[in-house]
Amino acid sequence: MTAEALIALQLALRLCLGIWFLSAAIGKLAQYQSFVRGVMDYQLLSPWASRILSRVLPWIEITFGIALITGVLLPVTTIGVCVLLVTFTYAAAANVIRGRSIACNCHGLAATRTVGWGTIARNTSLLVMAALAGVISASTAHGEAVVLLGADVPVLTSASSLLVTSMLVAWCLLFVYLVDWTVDVHVRFRGA
Repeated sequence: MTAEALIALQLALRLCLGIWFLSAAIGKLAQYQSFVRGVMDYQLLSPWASRILSRVLPWIEITFGIALITGVLLPVTTIGVCVLLVTFTYAAAANVIRGRSIACNCHGLAATRTVGWGTIARNTSLLVMAALAGVISASTAHGEAVVLLGADVPVLTSASSLLVTSMLVAWCLLFVYLVDWTVDVHVRFRGA
């Protein structure tokens, strides 16, 4: 794969993840009381810790979303995003394994109705995307790779490159939805 192709892939992954996290944060802030109750419904933290998490999580997601989109501190950002996604996956898996049917409270683009195996698969696919973006960042000569603010972005220099990058972002978003939906449908039909 050429260096330009790697940079385009990394940019698409970053934009997909950044859009994902920003939409989730905005949804959580817009429906804050519902989100607080939702965090408590997971029954993994004390009520006090759930309220604290409810206050800081949307802002962490906003910070990660902006950092992913702009490409600032990318190695640190992708590690933080991976840790966050592992935590989300653990919380979902703990409730699925316990047989609990609770609302996801993910909000934004990730707004599934209830936590299930599809939620776990979706979070895992997002985790793989974040890890891949981090690995590409670490392995390219650009280090931080494509920083969108005030830089000459080689991937976005032509209309065709912009179109390909936009299509990659759309494909990444669609892929995450299809993973979630496919696993949920499979589990439902298998259980029926």
